[in-house]
Amino acid sequence: MFSRIHFLWVLFSQLIYSSISQDHPKVRKLALLSNFEILKELYVATNGQEVWNSRSQWLETSDPCSASWYGVTCSSAHVISISLGANYLSGSLPTQLGLLTLLTNLNLAQNSITNSLPSQLCQLTRLTSFSFFFNILSGSLPSEIGLLDGIATDFTIYGNSFIGSLPSQIGLITGLKTNLQLSQNSFSGSLPSQIGRLTVLISEFNLYSNMFTGSLPSQVGELTGMTRQYSFSNNNLIGSLPSQIGRLSILT
Repeated sequence: MFSRIHFLWVLFSQLIYSSISQDHPKVRKLALLSNFEILKELYVATNGQEVWNSRSQWLETSDPCSASWYGVTCSSAHVISISLGANYLSGSLPTQLGLLTLLTNLNLAQNSITNSLPSQLCQLTRLTSFSFFFNILSGSLPSEIGLLDGIATDFTIYGNSFIGSLPSQIGLITGLKTNLQLSQNSFSGSLPSQIGRLTVLISEFNLYSNMFTGSLPSQVGELTGMTRQYSFSNNNLIGSLPSQIGRLSILT
């Protein structure tokens, strides 16, 4: 019951902050409380005290923005980037992380994070980079993933244990230009035709080493801007290659 009340309080504080002038001193205090509490949830949930390799300033001050917490970047009292790759994080991701709604970069790759990817992370609609490769994440990819339509440079979740179908909403991330890497998981089912909407993608589209079945959708031929590496190998795809495949200059 306490954790639910705490979660609602943090959400309420974020809403209040966004509706009042940022220069108001009470608003700044509220923002600091929210940043601190949300990052504390991340620190505790991923065993920061016990296993993180670097944790300079974490929880030592009440303001992660003014004290330069390791891996945290801020702008105008807002946390805009969390970069804790290869830092020995373990445990599960807290749902409260989805309250950092001005976050533009989230890099937690090359750690030992387990369990599912919280759907609340899909509230981070300002993200331009989303990196979780080489963790131990499992479960299905949330269908809300299409809300992250601002991602432009990295959507990398390879080397985990995701299962189930690839949500068709992946096709809503239409601004993605580089690095759609979903390989080395256990995704299954047919490839959604909506991947053909990712028409500005120019490099690194990898789906290899999954368990996809069925035929390759003809819409893949719409990805004509690709100049570097497609890979659909080591799946269970069947049937003839669609004629539209001839539009692609590179395919592995």
